[in-house]
Amino acid sequence: MLNCDWVLVVVTAHTAQSDWVRAEIRTALTDPRFDRRVLPLKVDDAEPSQITHELGLIEALDVRQDPDIGQRLYQFLTTQEIMLRMDKRPG
Repeated sequence: MLNCDWVLVVVTAHTAQSDWVRAEIRTALTDPRFDRRVLPLKVDDAEPSQITHELGLIEALDVRQDPDIGQRLYQFLTTQEIMLRMDKRPG
């Protein structure tokens, strides 16, 4: 996580059971570098809140029916990054 701008959490029934994933998410959510830059990706019927309560409070990107997940993710992250940078501009 030292050299990334976003933390993407692939939400599956398997990751919902992983203590390692929970630990990584808790680390990311307390790191100021990832303020509003943690994104749950729903790839099956598991819910982000099954991993951690805090992750369940973040709007997930549901990619279960997407034919081109890469393109959707690129568009979403590009748009979000622009909005986040605009929020940090001085008055």
